[in-house]
Amino acid sequence: VVVTWYITHNIPRFSDFLGDVLREGPGQTMLIVLFGIFKTQQIVGAVELASKAVTAEELVPKSAYFPFAVAGPLICGFVGGCGGTFLPPSNGLAPIEQGKVWNIR
Repeated sequence: VVVTWYITHNIPRFSDFLGDVLREGPGQTMLIVLFGIFKTQQIVGAVELASKAVTAEELVPKSAYFPFAVAGPLICGFVGGCGGTFLPPSNGLAPIEQGKVWNIR
């Protein structure tokens, strides 16, 4: 992190070159793929965490229809992946109207 900060603020030629490389062709493709991998790992981690939490819960009766939790982990995965943009609930869909990118389409 310190090296990245130093390069960005103190070596403008290298920083500009790196920015140009990552905005075009293979550099941009690599950045998009790596971002997709990171986002997928984040969502899967949230779903696994929610599934473990629901399974460990003793107070709520288990579903008669599914032997495992379905809705809770999916909601946690959504909120962990991109739903945080819409929190608190009073924001509604304002982030999309303001032009912010909604990462899961």
